[in-house]
Amino acid sequence: MKKDRFGLAVSSIRYENAEVKSVALAAREGGQYFQVTKENLISREYPLTRITYAFVNQAPGQPIEPKVKEFLGYIFSREGQADVERDRGYLRLNQESLIEQLKKLN
Repeated sequence: MKKDRFGLAVSSIRYENAEVKSVALAAREGGQYFQVTKENLISREYPLTRITYAFVNQAPGQPIEPKVKEFLGYIFSREGQADVERDRGYLRLNQESLIEQLKKLN
């Protein structure tokens, strides 16, 4: 992409540098533009965010296996979210998303 001045690519914010620049985007024509920032990605205001899914093999009408529930509870805890951010490959969930996911565990 470096040789194509009109080239565009999709990447992670962690690769932004002097040669890799982010582009402010709006979700719809005439909408507010948002810069790529950690805060705008966490709040999901920046229109190009990725979601990481966790699938649980749970029989209909049956509770989540206790070990799986404990692991997911950890992931959604303050300590778990701090560990996610420390990894530098992922961002923590916003408060609204955390509450939504924790409701699913109960």
